[in-house]
Amino acid sequence: MVDVLGSLACNDDKFSLWFINGKALGFNWSLLDGTLSMPSEKITKARTRVLEVINGTHTTRHQLDQLLGSLRHVTTCVRPAAAFFQRVATLHRSATRYGRVKITEDVRDDLRWFLVILKIAPLNGVAFDRFVDRVDPDFTILMDACDVGLCAAFPARKEYVLVQFDEEELGAISELKHQTNDFDINVRARTNRIEEALEALGALLRAGALAETSTKSYA
Repeated sequence: MVDVLGSLACNDDKFSLWFINGKALGFNWSLLDGTLSMPSEKITKARTRVLEVINGTHTTRHQLDQLLGSLRHVTTCVRPAAAFFQRVATLHRSATRYGRVKITEDVRDDLRWFLVILKIAPLNGVAFDRFVDRVDPDFTILMDACDVGLCAAFPARKEYVLVQFDEEELGAISELKHQTNDFDINVRARTNRIEEALEALGALLRAGALAETSTKSYA
């Protein structure tokens, strides 16, 4: 850019200096240790926002915007926490710009889990390795959900596993079509039926007397 437009093309004030230990994207970074941490003030703020929604009866879209912003920082450090993000995000989508929306008990339950995570989870010194797939997968498992169950395809072995939903789950799907619950396609793809499918696939792997492998699944 400088070669083409001249020495005044770049504004040095717009560029930050390289750092070994510094703050960026809302996290504290240590390039020397290869770790990132959630600042203590953000942990406190996230806990406060979670408690405000748990203890309230109604909330606003603005309040949910702030809450989701805090929870995204938490799920960055603790990836399994994303499982408790779904209902809060659904409530956010249902909120109008200026109105108020009722806080459901399901949302409170998920936020109580976030309180536990904020209390005991390692939000400091998270190694960069957690965010990098360092091992190439030996096998790829393709999974999807529909109105009747889950299917996991094992292309390398040309095999698949189909796990059907039980009566309670089928009833929840039927209710969803009348907009009376949150058992949508994203929730279906993450039910405990996945464990059954993976156990069946694990049996296929063991049956083939395969050595230790790395497996990647796509839902």
